[in-house]
Amino acid sequence: MSETNKEKRLGKTLEDLLNTNLPEQVAVIQKDANRTRNLIDVTLIVPNPFQPRKYFDERKLKELAASIKEYGIFTPILVRPKDKHYEIVTGERRYRAAVMCGLKQVPAIIENFNDNQMMEIALLENIQRDDLTAIDEARAYQNIMDARHFTQQELAKRLGKSRPYLANILRLLTLPSEVQDLVASNQLSMGQARALLGLDEKTMNTLLEKIKKEHLSVRQVEQEVRQIKKKKDKAYSQEINQLESHLKTQVSIDKKQIKISYNDEKELQRLIKKITK
Repeated sequence: MSETNKEKRLGKTLEDLLNTNLPEQVAVIQKDANRTRNLIDVTLIVPNPFQPRKYFDERKLKELAASIKEYGIFTPILVRPKDKHYEIVTGERRYRAAVMCGLKQVPAIIENFNDNQMMEIALLENIQRDDLTAIDEARAYQNIMDARHFTQQELAKRLGKSRPYLANILRLLTLPSEVQDLVASNQLSMGQARALLGLDEKTMNTLLEKIKKEHLSVRQVEQEVRQIKKKKDKAYSQEINQLESHLKTQVSIDKKQIKISYNDEKELQRLIKKITK
């Protein structure tokens, strides 16, 4: 992927966002290449509580650990002091890989960030990586919206993304937690997950088994969902006809609601008696 296309996909770059949207202190920290580096004992470092990435690829961590063992850590991690420890702001993969290869200390830059700054920096650093899952991204967006009381429009503008993009990815959080976990662990793509939206849990689980067994593509999953909905619509059509025949009035089913039409108060009373009879 070219750098131009990558930036177009991601919206604003981390540097742009930090220089325009976060406090001046944070922007200066990001631009100052000569700030003090410290060697910190790994036992004093704890993960970022606002880390959007919940799944770390074990194979890639081992590859990074091998590289660190051979060449060391070129870019220090960024931490903030917290009680008697240091919380990671950015660089958790480097930290995990360093521990994996047996390092006792890691180079780090210590800065004071509040929770809001820490949350946004962690998100912005992560969304520019290709392997952040859609669920991790969605959860991070939701966390920031909850903490900062942002609307989707406000957050989209802040991140340089479109509101429809934000709305679509946030819809993934309406999926059952088991399905979200599949996306978070890269066992289900964002496209496949989005196709499942709107299905009841039983139908969704049946289709998930088929996706796993037959390795269905996004397009094939979408086709399966269309067929499922078509069958349901046909079943609803038969049920609507039965209701209309019984009630002698127009009936429709929309968004899990049954709508019964009537012309006046007299007909309404007739329908109430018919239904409660």
